[in-house]
Amino acid sequence: MADTKQPAAKRRHAQETAGSRTAEGKAASRVEALKPGVHANTVIPFEESAEGLAHLAAEYHEHHLPANAAEFDLVETLVKNEWSLRRLRRTEAEIWEQVSDKLLAEKGPGGVVTSGETFAAASGQFVRHQRAVEACERNYHRALKELRRLKAPPQSGPGQSKTASGRGSLLQFPQPPGAQNRDR
Repeated sequence: MADTKQPAAKRRHAQETAGSRTAEGKAASRVEALKPGVHANTVIPFEESAEGLAHLAAEYHEHHLPANAAEFDLVETLVKNEWSLRRLRRTEAEIWEQVSDKLLAEKGPGGVVTSGETFAAASGQFVRHQRAVEACERNYHRALKELRRLKAPPQSGPGQSKTASGRGSLLQFPQPPGAQNRDR
C-alpha cells in the first residue's frame, strides 16, 4: 500500500515547494542557479552587457587577427579571461565596500573603520578572490604566450628570427644570453 500513498505525497510536497514567489526570493534563486566555467549558460550575468563583451571580443580579434581555429580559440581564451578579470576587479571593490559597511554599522554613528580592519574582517574572502584573479591571469598569459608562438615566423637559423629590417620579431620572446651556444 506504500506504493499508492507515495505518489500523492510527492504531489503534495511539489505544491508546497513550488519555488520563490516574492521578487527578493526570485532574485536570490537566480544567483543560486548560476554555474561557473564550462557549465555556465552565460558569461554575462546581471549588470554586465552583451555589447561590452562583443566590443571586447571584436577588439581582441582585430588586434590578433586569428588565422585558424587554434588561434581563434586562443583569442577567445584571452577575451574570456580579460572579461573575468574585469568582473573580479569590480567584485573586489564590492567585497571591500560590503565588509566596511558592515563594520561601520556595528560601530554605530560616528564610527570609523580603517582599511586594515576591513581587510582583517574579509581576509578569507580576499584570499579566495585573489586565487581566482591569479588563475585568470595565468590562463590569460598562457594563451597569449601560445598565440605569440603560433604567430611567430619560422626560425631562420640559430637564435632569434630576423625581420626585413634585420631586427628580431616582436612576437618572439628573446633568447636568454648564451642560449645559442647551448645547442652545440
